[in-house]
Amino acid sequence: MAHTVRPTQHPQCVQIEIHGELTFDDMTCSAELGLGQGQPRWVLLDVSEMDVALPEHFIEASRKSWFMHPDLVHMAVYTRSSLLGSAARMIAKLTRSRERMTIHDSREKAEAHLRDEMLKAGV
Repeated sequence: MAHTVRPTQHPQCVQIEIHGELTFDDMTCSAELGLGQGQPRWVLLDVSEMDVALPEHFIEASRKSWFMHPDLVHMAVYTRSSLLGSAARMIAKLTRSRERMTIHDSREKAEAHLRDEMLKAGV
């Protein structure tokens, strides 16, 4: 398993860190993230230690991944790689989920953005 899921200070927000190569398991860990319980969730996705390579059939698999789960309100992606940031923007566009994802170059900016999104939602 190339990911680690951690709680945050807010019960409706969770953090997932992906290390090394992205796998299908990383893309389908909805239950670990608390998705599927009928509660809105905000996710901090840390890909700062992820390899740039994407798995075979990534675009098709992304349509079935937790990225598309209806309980996911917003995902703030933290990456230091401009290439991964560009890939994330492309995937968001292809999966029609641009409004649910933002890309940040620091963990602090990603966390602050999620706090703002949750405040706007009244949680």
